[in-house]
Amino acid sequence: MSAQSNAKWRDWLIGRLREIGLSVDDSHANFVLPRFDTPATATSADIALRNAGLIVRQVGGYGLPEALRISVGDEIACRRVASVLAEFMATR
Repeated sequence: MSAQSNAKWRDWLIGRLREIGLSVDDSHANFVLPRFDTPATATSADIALRNAGLIVRQVGGYGLPEALRISVGDEIACRRVASVLAEFMATR
């Protein structure tokens, strides 16, 4: 993936996740870091994503148990992540 494409979809994903009510750190990397209200909610979001076939990384070992590290993919992947998390957040 090109740096230009990564930046486009990273910024889109950050914006969409913020629209659905998540706090998301600003990023200049190839991943985004949404934060949930509790570590348990982050774990539940991880499970929802995994059940949809999307693998992300929990970052409790880095002192961020309430966050997930989500790599930026192509348009299809970013839209799938946003869709799953929107559905997840709507049930919270």
